Amino acid sequence: MAQPWELTWQRLPLEGMANARELGGFPTADGGQTLWRRFIRSDALVDATPADVEFLHSYGVRAVLDLRGPKEAHERPDVSLGDDVVCANISPFAVNMASTDMQATKSAAWVYDTMFENRDAWKRVFEFIAGAPEGCVLMHCSVGKDRTGILSALLLMLAGCDRWDALASYVPSRVNIMRLPFFRPYWDKICSDSEREHYDSRPETLGHWLMRLDAEFGGDVRAYLAWCGISDETIDAVRTRLVG
Repeated sequence: MAQPWELTWQRLPLEGMANARELGGFPTADGGQTLWRRFIRSDALVDATPADVEFLHSYGVRAVLDLRGPKEAHERPDVSLGDDVVCANISPFAVNMASTDMQATKSAAWVYDTMFENRDAWKRVFEFIAGAPEGCVLMHCSVGKDRTGILSALLLMLAGCDRWDALASYVPSRVNIMRLPFFRPYWDKICSDSEREHYDSRPETLGHWLMRLDAEFGGDVRAYLAWCGISDETIDAVRTRLVG
């Protein structure tokens, strides 16, 4: 009988992580598909169990990219996946995304605009991915929705997937994180309309980011990444990880 980590999963069957998903299996414009076991998008590893650690390491994860802000990462540190797994903490948005004050005063569109313009962070993110060891890169923020969602969209569109698949990868997050013990009661009873906008994964939210990509770069992800100062060699290396 095959071990769980030997199977191909869409949402990974982890105990302490509700939103860990593959970027493999999406169709590309050239008739191919994105490769499995190259990128996982996820919520944070703070509650990963020993069984989760064994699963992820055996699945092939050899790099972890934490997209949370330094304060978030310090307060709720990731569980280590092993001494042979390289890690980086590079946030495209330095403000604490979990801050109630931020959610009450800033719209989701403002948050996404800020991340759109953070060229230095995306440059460091792509350079880390390009230099990561052979194997699977796990990228995450707090619940794996906004910062992870934008990076996932960039990767899928760079691989030649259309924006609808980028949106399809984005939208399930809010439903997935309903599995988290704290989230369902908070969503049902505490969230204001403004907070719900931040905790949801509405297609319109990522759609705002995609409209900026259209308006300023003609929808060309490579042009946007070049504007961020990322070299052609780095862009090609990241793309190759996802499509071969």
